[in-house]
Amino acid sequence: MAFTFTTEVAADYVMIVTLSLLMACCHRSAGPMLYVLGVGTLLIDCYAKAGRLNYAPRVFAQIPAEKNVMHYTAMICGLAAHLRNYDAVQLFEEMCQIRVQPNEV
Repeated sequence: MAFTFTTEVAADYVMIVTLSLLMACCHRSAGPMLYVLGVGTLLIDCYAKAGRLNYAPRVFAQIPAEKNVMHYTAMICGLAAHLRNYDAVQLFEEMCQIRVQPNEV
């Protein structure tokens, strides 16, 4: 049985697998710092683009340090892209309440 993927799906699949391997390899040395260094944002974005909205919020919730505008933007855009507008607006309001400055995205 052969599987055919479009370029978009294959790219998302490769990104998720690559990031998962990166997380597994670096977990011992860096641990939670990976989320602070931008991997958390990348994982949120990849899961959201792949339609895995059950995983993106889990990554968002596990970011140990203060979340920055990139974390919020990735999550809000992912929610909005999948028509979860109410959740996106709620998260935007939370971001503003904790005084994270929104960007142009």
